Parts: sequence; C-alpha cells; structure tokens
Amino acid sequence: MKKIKFTNFGFAVLFLTGLASCNDSSDSFDENRDSLMRDSIDRADNTRFNDSASMQNKDAVWVSEVLESNFAEIELSKQAQQKATDKQVKDLAVMLEKDHMSLVNEAKDLASKKNWTVASGETTDAMKKREDMMDDQVKEYQKDWLEMMEDRHENSIKKFEDAADDVTDVELRSWITSTVPKLRAHHDRIMQVQKAMK
Repeated sequence: MKKIKFTNFGFAVLFLTGLASCNDSSDSFDENRDSLMRDSIDRADNTRFNDSASMQNKDAVWVSEVLESNFAEIELSKQAQQKATDKQVKDLAVMLEKDHMSLVNEAKDLASKKNWTVASGETTDAMKKREDMMDDQVKEYQKDWLEMMEDRHENSIKKFEDAADDVTDVELRSWITSTVPKLRAHHDRIMQVQKAMK
C-alpha cells in the first residue's frame, strides 16, 4: 500500500514538473513570437520610411534638373539681349529672362521649404553650348537661338507633364500644374517670333 502511494506521489511530482516545464516553454514561445512580430513591424516601418525618403529624394532630383535648365535659359536670354539685333528676339529674350527667373525663385523657395539640396546654376554642357554660339554671325545666331529655345521649351513641357503623375510631394505637383501653361505660352511666343522672321 505504501508503495502504491509513493508511486502516485512520484507521478504527481513528474506531472507537476512537466506542467511547469510546458508553461516555461509556452512563455518562451510567446516571447519569441512577440519579438518576431516587433521585428516585422520595425522592418515594415523602416521600409515605409525608406520608400518615402527615396520618393522625396526623387522629387528633389527632379527640381534640381529643372533649376539647371532654367538657369541655362536665363543665361541664354541674357546673351540674346546682347547679341541679337532683331527687336522681337530681344523682347522675347527679356520676357524669358524675367519669367524664368520667377520660376527659379519659386522652385528654390519650394526646395528650401522641403530642405532639398538642389542645383545653383546651369550645367557645364549648357555653358559650353552658349559660349560656342557667341561666334555665330548675328542672323545665324538668332535663328539657332530661337530653335534652341523652341526645343528646350518642348522638352520642358514634356518633362513637367510627365512629372505631374510621378512626383509624390503635393506642393510640388501643384507648382508643376500651374507652371505648364506658362511654358506653353513661352513656346507659342517663340513660334510666333520664328514665323515672323522667315
């Protein structure tokens, strides 16, 4: 009889020990599961942050490229005011310098507000092309200048229209939308002057 009681007592001890072990294992499992869930959430948050930072960087690069182009057009406009002799070309150059300076200021203000690092001048290639044009005869210069400004404005319009769907920043998208009509007006005026000079 004593032997049976001892055996029952032994089974009870084993059962309780096993139960405690299961609880420890269960707690460990819960901790591991919680840790994995936290890691997964952290990774998701980091991915969202990196994607957002990447998109903002993409917007900043786009603005920087636009500024480079506008700086080049301002310098080309200044050059035309000095080298051209046709009044319509000179007047057009004055208008383009003024309008593109406004666009530069708007883009720089937006970039400053967003803390984006952007270009502060034209590219070396644009500068070289402009310098090469200085050797042209006046008549050839005016023709080439108008063609260049036509091409540049066509490219700008396309760049702005394409970007309207791609950029993520709401204020940038609004600025793009409001700028396209100005670029179209420039293009139309360039075409008018070209036609008048033929």
